[in-house]
Amino acid sequence: MRKYDVPNTNWSMFYETTNALPKPLEDAVYSAIFGYLFEVSQNILPNLVNENLAIVFAPFIECPISFPDKNLLFIHKQELDDTSQTIFQLGHELLHTYYKSDLTTPMFWFEEVLCEVSSHLFLRTFANRWSKSSNLLIQGFTEFTLEYSDARLHEGKPVNLKSLPLNYLQANPTGDRDTNTYIASIILPIFENNPYFLAECRRLSTIYTETDLRDFFDKSYGLISSAYHSELRELESLFI
Repeated sequence: MRKYDVPNTNWSMFYETTNALPKPLEDAVYSAIFGYLFEVSQNILPNLVNENLAIVFAPFIECPISFPDKNLLFIHKQELDDTSQTIFQLGHELLHTYYKSDLTTPMFWFEEVLCEVSSHLFLRTFANRWSKSSNLLIQGFTEFTLEYSDARLHEGKPVNLKSLPLNYLQANPTGDRDTNTYIASIILPIFENNPYFLAECRRLSTIYTETDLRDFFDKSYGLISSAYHSELRELESLFI
């Protein structure tokens, strides 16, 4: 297994190459991810790059998983051969690592929604940076990445956000992936307009114990900086 230290971070990636890409494409994939990962991560999850973090590519697991208390996350892939899928999984698990929340709380499903938002912010921010690259191969990843993001968002199962069932809110901490994806698609524009709001929402993990959305949002104003209250009100209006 190879180890790669991500530039300008305290992160290490571990993976094993079994099907090497053609050299020019392999170089482009590595440059596209490693050349931009610090900048994109810092813009979405400030200062996470300073934590000692191990990222392991593990095809033998059923799905990506993170252990935030140990700063360890596993990506459900063998190697770096698909930029979009790699970034999508990284965006999700990095948010869990950043928040370090208790996953047994009733409102943990809300964080799962925010992880979906994080995945798409990562995809779209990478795509934006790649579109300006002088390397045509890297620039060529842009359109596919945006299409991948749109396709994943359309996998969501529509639900009325203002009448989420009690069993969803109280007895299903991680929620349902398709429902989470739909909710993420609805709230994503708020975070696209102000990506820093996603990092600020880390403060909400202390009230994941709530099971009533009105109580959750009422208490959230005492936790979120007033600079983000307009975004918080917009978010609340979608649920209440």
